[in-house]
Amino acid sequence: MSSLLLQYPDGKPLSSSRFDAVTRTVSWQGWNPDGSPLGQLENLQSSKTSDLLGPWQAQQQSLEQGIGLSFPPEFDLLPHAPGDAKP
Repeated sequence: MSSLLLQYPDGKPLSSSRFDAVTRTVSWQGWNPDGSPLGQLENLQSSKTSDLLGPWQAQQQSLEQGIGLSFPPEFDLLPHAPGDAKP
């Protein structure tokens, strides 16, 4: 099991994601800066892509642009179809 919890500078949660290698599923929950929910996915198969990933992908891209770097593969818990490269 891999997990990642990110927080805003004020300590509010930003994103929580989890990958279960045994079941090959991912779960994610994200929040806006004001603390309101951004989105949630539960036990999504890591081999499938879905329009449901939009808020999670947008949040990760925004973070990467904000820090000027890409997350290393071990922190990228977004599900990707086999053979798909991270943009």
